[in-house]
Amino acid sequence: TDRLPSSYNSYTGVMACMGDAKFLKQSEDIVMFSLGLTPDMPAELKVLKHAPPCGHTLAVFLSTVAMCVWSLPSLSSIDEYATIETFTTSIFKEGSFLHLSPSVLGTIRLSFAFLCLVTTREKIRKGAEFKIVRLPGSKLRGGYVQMKGWKTQGFYTSWAWNLLGLSFFLGGVVPMLVVYGREDILHNNPWILRAALIAFEVGAPSALLTSSVVTYALWPQAYRGHGAAGTVGFKGWVPLLQHNANTAMVLLEVMLLGGLPVRLSHAAFAPLFGGLYQVFVWFMANRWASHHGPVYPYFFMDTTLGMKTTIFLVILLSIIAFFFVLFALLDMAMVVIEEGDHGVIPNLCCIA
Repeated sequence: TDRLPSSYNSYTGVMACMGDAKFLKQSEDIVMFSLGLTPDMPAELKVLKHAPPCGHTLAVFLSTVAMCVWSLPSLSSIDEYATIETFTTSIFKEGSFLHLSPSVLGTIRLSFAFLCLVTTREKIRKGAEFKIVRLPGSKLRGGYVQMKGWKTQGFYTSWAWNLLGLSFFLGGVVPMLVVYGREDILHNNPWILRAALIAFEVGAPSALLTSSVVTYALWPQAYRGHGAAGTVGFKGWVPLLQHNANTAMVLLEVMLLGGLPVRLSHAAFAPLFGGLYQVFVWFMANRWASHHGPVYPYFFMDTTLGMKTTIFLVILLSIIAFFFVLFALLDMAMVVIEEGDHGVIPNLCCIA
């Protein structure tokens, strides 16, 4: 060690005392290169310029999109369920103490939409510091990326949250138009009913997907990689609402309010929404922070993982389909419960 500068010995000595062999080796490589003692730049200092998806990932993605487009329902199928009655009828029969009038349904849904709007506005105003979580084998650069303004809406959580807010807004506007005698607007603009139904059919399973992925994948991975400091971004009131209140609002709608339908014949919409987000992520990879290199908001979308990326894509598409089917079955169960006139107990049990 007599041939090495004192700064090198002091720096690496601290790391040795900490007992972190991996970090010690990385530090040694960086210091040696910085002092001109080694000609090769360490991987930790290299900035990857591009990280496009692999060919097999694109093949799976395009095949799935093609199947979903082929499976899209017709307008007549959508109009069969996107009716005024769908959005103005309470799940409980008239005479029950939980029977809700169209005005009450509209008010509750618009309140949900307002909560979504306030949360989104606060997230945009406050911004966020995004900690890049990487799996072993990733070639992406680690560290932190500042998310400000509209970029805070680049996470799937925000996409699903905003879509849910839109669905509650449209679902609230419909009964309010009926209450104020303006059904003609709905007859002249059938897209309002169609958009309200499709937004809920996609937003409902996406809410449960978001809550599940954050709880069982993102949070544990962040904690394993960085300890409590890695989970700070999940603990504010905004992320807590977006990761928990979303599912609560959806279940309240399905179980206690209007019981908006999620039909199996419309299953293609949810994967297409996920596919649209995937394209957005690929497009934005080099635009989140150009000086940092490619950035992917979620470790399972990291295109440098090779076949793992494709496997993650298949798993995510399967999970989206699973939650859509789950809500469709839940909708069928609610119809059976409603016909049986069992009261509120079965509904509350389903929420629990």
